[in-house]
Amino acid sequence: MAARSVLDAGCGNEYHLSRLKTHFPDKAFTGLDRSPEPIAQARSRYGARGLRFELGDFMETRRPEATTPS
Repeated sequence: MAARSVLDAGCGNEYHLSRLKTHFPDKAFTGLDRSPEPIAQARSRYGARGLRFELGDFMETRRPEATTPS
């Protein structure tokens, strides 16, 4: 996986990001969901270094432009 960070839009309570973090510990993962309950659950269960969970709507969230590694 060449990316340094991964965004999971519509992550829910995010079991899957925690599994990916196990396999790619050097990557930064962010889960995004517009429902506060799953985000709170994800933060309490999987809040670890490199795993971030944000409340928001993907279609309304400003994201940085994708870049290609040099």
